[in-house]
Amino acid sequence: MADETVTDDALITRNHLCLEAVWELDKLARIMPGLVPIDDDQTHYAIRGICGRFLRLTSMLMDGLGDRAVSNEDMERILHFSEFGQA
Repeated sequence: MADETVTDDALITRNHLCLEAVWELDKLARIMPGLVPIDDDQTHYAIRGICGRFLRLTSMLMDGLGDRAVSNEDMERILHFSEFGQA
């Protein structure tokens, strides 16, 4: 029984660490576009695009960690852009 408790505790710790990483990435992705002047259109929009992708991935990770109704196939489509008809 002690092994199960350690395993449960380790899983809780692992999930918490993953959530912390997701929250940090989400915050960075929301802050970064504001750090690049909009008058530098090419760089500003590239950063916005990259940060948008970060937000999509953090959303997928949150679903993967907390929503058992989200299938592995759904997450794989997001990860590999097949949600947009690309393989």
